[in-house]
Amino acid sequence: MRLGRDLWLLFISTLLWSLGAGLYIYTWPAYVRELGADAPGLGLLYAISFGAMAVSYLPGGFLADRFDRKWVIVAGWAVAAPAPFFYLLARHWTHLIPAAILYNISMFSGPALRAYMAHLSPAHRVSTVFAVVDASWPLGMVISPVIGGIWAERTGMRPVFWAAFALYVLSTAVLLPMRPYRPSPEERGRNAGFREVLSLPGVPHLMAVAAAVYLFQHLALPFITPFLQDVAHLDLGGVGWVGSAVALGGSLLSPVLGWLADRLGRARGVAVSLLLMVLSLVILMLSDNVWLLALAGFLRGAGTISWSLLAAVMATVLPPAARGRGFALFSLANGLAMATGPYPGGWMYRVSPYLPFTVSALLLLTAATVLALRQKFHMTKTASPL
Repeated sequence: MRLGRDLWLLFISTLLWSLGAGLYIYTWPAYVRELGADAPGLGLLYAISFGAMAVSYLPGGFLADRFDRKWVIVAGWAVAAPAPFFYLLARHWTHLIPAAILYNISMFSGPALRAYMAHLSPAHRVSTVFAVVDASWPLGMVISPVIGGIWAERTGMRPVFWAAFALYVLSTAVLLPMRPYRPSPEERGRNAGFREVLSLPGVPHLMAVAAAVYLFQHLALPFITPFLQDVAHLDLGGVGWVGSAVALGGSLLSPVLGWLADRLGRARGVAVSLLLMVLSLVILMLSDNVWLLALAGFLRGAGTISWSLLAAVMATVLPPAARGRGFALFSLANGLAMATGPYPGGWMYRVSPYLPFTVSALLLLTAATVLALRQKFHMTKTASPL
């Protein structure tokens, strides 16, 4: 697919970052539990991390609409890169909190990243472009979770974190040749406040839909690794194999679902991705066979594409002058939902390991049904206040 030079640089940079994150992302919950956290403690750590992410988005939106978006993106990458170094210094799970906050607060670059991608995406292919570029993340995780899981099983997490740190630095360096993109003086002159962005047709509705999807998913997602260990009795290497299946599903099916959303309707595209997520959770709960668990992982990789598809819809709603702050509000709603889900999910997991997955599957099934029946996102056809 012709993405253009700058989008390909973003693709490669995200791919490298994903290779680093994939080395430990699926063994991370096991590492946190080794440092003394129980299920509610793990949920609390995720909630704090996602909360830090959420509060970073509003200043990030302001920066994206006022300054060169390339350098806002580079700054975000640079802030997060040292996090694995601080992880390996922890001696108790609470020691992970500052580094987790550092990593997640770097997401202030998210609105600039989405605005940069939207600027370079043809209007009729925005879902496809977003899905293809975002497919770099699962593509990088096709092999790295296996390597990281086996590596951690044999040597512990310290060398894994060092390798992740090196890949993060390389990923940041790849961004440097990207061409600058600073909002034009005209765009900055028409820069909307957050209240004006919220008054744009379709924006509040999309924020509510995306926040619901994120909340429903994150009741369960942080507890998949503990479930695989406690119920399916997989070691860290097995957890890594399932993580690679997740990545393979995301990388192969992401462009397909993006193409489908552009042609059959974006609400239907999101609905299909959520139904695949539901099927994944059902298989996870019903089987301890490693091949079926890998299939569940493959389908879950496709299900998480809903995030990219919803961001693509937001790109079609926002005018260029409001994209930074618009994506900031969109990301804030999602971040708050992500921060809300893990803690009650942790308490549900303590009651029964199956409970957060059952609740998540039922809620996602309801959301997918509503979206499929409506066929399109509600857009009020009024003049833009910008």
